[in-house]
Amino acid sequence: MESASSTDRDTAASTPSAWDGFGTVWGITFALLALMAAGVWWHQSSPLPQRVLDEASTEGALRHALHMDRVGNQERALQLYRQVLAGRFADPEREHDCLQAMAALLVRMGRSHEAVAVYSRLPESRRNQPDIWLLYVTALTEAHRLEDAEQQAQACREMVEAKDLAAYRGQVYRALMRIAHLDRREADAVTHGRIAFELEPLETAYDFAVILITQDREDEARDVLAAVADAHSEAAGLLHTLESFP
Repeated sequence: MESASSTDRDTAASTPSAWDGFGTVWGITFALLALMAAGVWWHQSSPLPQRVLDEASTEGALRHALHMDRVGNQERALQLYRQVLAGRFADPEREHDCLQAMAALLVRMGRSHEAVAVYSRLPESRRNQPDIWLLYVTALTEAHRLEDAEQQAQACREMVEAKDLAAYRGQVYRALMRIAHLDRREADAVTHGRIAFELEPLETAYDFAVILITQDREDEARDVLAAVADAHSEAAGLLHTLESFP
């Protein structure tokens, strides 16, 4: 009897209990769930596979990049734009769309030197559209390539005036004002600023007033700010600051 009892105890000790089996199943299940979660995270955060995308994949990736750009996920959008440009495009215009969007994003991110390089890859026919041309001027200006920026802005001005594109004249003169100010050509900055202010007072007033103030022309700056103070909170604030000084 003693021998039988001892055998039973040995068998019970060597046989896993139901609880042990239950714990093992849960452990395996948890490990599988963790692997699945890691896979989802990797899929969402990792770059596209390092391969040349076919035409359909390129178009889909470009749409995704544009969406990421619109929702403000700048780093992800930039990553996708770079990968899309390594793909094959069914329509060359879509490649130009990608370059244009990428360059504009780089300007917003403060990476103007990179933006200039991307804009330079656009064909002249695309780069010379007024809105794109003005962004190119902005990139050159912020990259402190002031001579190139001035040349491009003047060429854009000539095209805008030749084609009577009134909607862009104020923007062109604001760009010229800023370039001249950064280049310390203050008389030119004021000349361009006056024209821009006449064309687009609300958009120009604050920056133009700041330029006037740096030249100790506070009275003129007050007049400029007062003209838009009711509709421009920043201009009103600056005007209040000026008026608080004797």
